[in-house]
Amino acid sequence: MENSKEKLFKELCKAYFQEISLEDLRRYGRHLELQKPTTLKKEDLINEILLVICDEKKPSRNLRGAPIKNTSFLPEIPLQIEKFREEIFGISYNIENTTITKNKNKENFFNNLVVLNLSLSINELTKEQKQLTLKLLESLTK
Repeated sequence: MENSKEKLFKELCKAYFQEISLEDLRRYGRHLELQKPTTLKKEDLINEILLVICDEKKPSRNLRGAPIKNTSFLPEIPLQIEKFREEIFGISYNIENTTITKNKNKENFFNNLVVLNLSLSINELTKEQKQLTLKLLESLTK
């Protein structure tokens, strides 16, 4: 069952997505690897995006066919989502360094170099979450 923080997060994201153009949402949907985001109506696309960013559904993009020509999307979208996540849950993901390079065909693509800063309010974590966090940190330092 969904708790009040999750519900508030979804409501804020949904209201934010309503303000964004359909084309920009479709580009973000492609970035999230949604199945055929260009065929969905705005409301359906918003619901699919919410399911993915809330980890309720895994993206299921079919990799058959021609490659996507335009992979750009509004960088403000994931930043605003993370701002909502930080305000509501006290969790912050800070994407500092995503670089754009050129390949031999002179098409832009994203190099997956990302610096991730994660801050958690340890007092709000359950005992199990604290144990998993410690295991994660230990595995990263090895």
